[in-house]
Amino acid sequence: MGTEPQARWTQLHGVLQQASDAIITIDVRQHVVFFNRAAEQVFGVAAHEALGQPLDRFIPQRQQMTHRRHVDRFGRNGKTARHMGRLHELAGQRADGEVFPIEASISRSGEGEEQLMTVLLRDVGALREAEAQQAAQARAEAARRAMAEFIGRLGHEMRTPLNAVLGFSQLLQTDEHEPLAPGQRRRVEQIRTAGWHLLRLLADASDPAVLESGALRLELASVAPLAVIDEALAICETAARARGIAVHVHERGTQAPLHVQCDPLRLRQVLINLLSNAVKYNRDGGAIDIHLRRDDAGVSIEVVDTGIGMTPEQLSHLYEPYNRLGREREVAEGTGIGLVLTRQLVERMHGRLEIDSEAGRGTQVRVTLPAAEVAPGLPETPPPPPAPARGADDAALPGAVVLYVEDNPVNVLLVEQLLARWPQIGLVHAEDGHAGLELARRLQPDLVLLDMQLPDMSGLQVLAALRSDPATASLGVVALSASAEADDMQRAREAGAIEYWTKPLDMHGFHADVARALGRRVVA
Repeated sequence: MGTEPQARWTQLHGVLQQASDAIITIDVRQHVVFFNRAAEQVFGVAAHEALGQPLDRFIPQRQQMTHRRHVDRFGRNGKTARHMGRLHELAGQRADGEVFPIEASISRSGEGEEQLMTVLLRDVGALREAEAQQAAQARAEAARRAMAEFIGRLGHEMRTPLNAVLGFSQLLQTDEHEPLAPGQRRRVEQIRTAGWHLLRLLADASDPAVLESGALRLELASVAPLAVIDEALAICETAARARGIAVHVHERGTQAPLHVQCDPLRLRQVLINLLSNAVKYNRDGGAIDIHLRRDDAGVSIEVVDTGIGMTPEQLSHLYEPYNRLGREREVAEGTGIGLVLTRQLVERMHGRLEIDSEAGRGTQVRVTLPAAEVAPGLPETPPPPPAPARGADDAALPGAVVLYVEDNPVNVLLVEQLLARWPQIGLVHAEDGHAGLELARRLQPDLVLLDMQLPDMSGLQVLAALRSDPATASLGVVALSASAEADDMQRAREAGAIEYWTKPLDMHGFHADVARALGRRVVA
């Protein structure tokens, strides 16, 4: 080799050695004849050890045969270069046996015995890991969005019937013309209490912070457990009565009413789940005994049933999510997550949940919570809602026309009943957006109550149409919706709603809100 070609080769050799990608050249027998520094780093092999070695040494055994055939075929087909790995995943193997993903291209030069093939490759393990993490994050984000959308739809669908349950139960309790008998009042109060309990649970489920962290909010206070037991029993007693199960509450060893430090909503959740299980897994004509006592550990609530009980094997799997302990055929209802959540709630309130059971002889569940002093000035149990007073403010309300744009006839009936105490206020109903716009232009109502989900157009579209029409631009419009999302509230206000009221409607708050809204109008 002359001086000039030698100089060029030396220069080219230096360039190849400095390349950031691994470069390996092999002969027709697929033995290594060149191995640059990047290849040394990638494979963990010094160049002098790699030279003369078969290329298979750097290929995982499971891919060696396939890789050898591809290289042979490439050496015979006459092409000068191509990208490798289009039809299958490529992998390399380091000196320590680690297998890692690679991207590679191959080129050929020369003919016959002088033919050389050069592979240019790079380790893409970090890239693949980053791509996998990005894909996992994308899946997690998609799942989070799907869950948020599902919870939003569920919240809307649940708030609509709750609007009727809570609204009509309050109307029944405060009806002066057809007052309820004492027993009926107690049962209606149980309906109302259960409705508000569901509403609080729904608010937690719809809270984005709760969805993100999985942590429920707790509001610890001094609570009379006997009152909460009564509320939980009111929800479960119908199922117990249907099966002839007798329920007895015992408060032993105490002179003064017991109090515990807990979140009353969460304690109600716990007791509803425990009592539901005691009914569900009991025998017809059985019994449930609830014992309330105080000792050095705190205040304990025991729920003892005469049901089918559990075997030691079933007890060992008691807190596994979605494991119904083989009772899928015995009892239809339930998902198997109740006790898992129950224990979490009890422990979050600094309490303890203990379960003893024997197959065929029933189950005893004990919840122990920290004892607390009676909060001064607070009633033992919340009173039922008072009947709305008819005062000077009612009489002073001027005659007014309220237009309610709503497609749900139950909601219309509820608002009609809520406004019935004010005969000077006339209610006009439109069942869709277009009818609402026509009535708004023709009647010029003093107040428009606008449902945000209508069959023909959205509430935002109705608001935009009202504000763009000089004849209706100054009307006071209140948005009513089953959605409690802050973004939905903000969009409604930006579109021109003077207020945003969330269903379910509270009777007493509704009266005050209507009186206030009638005094407001939008300045066009």
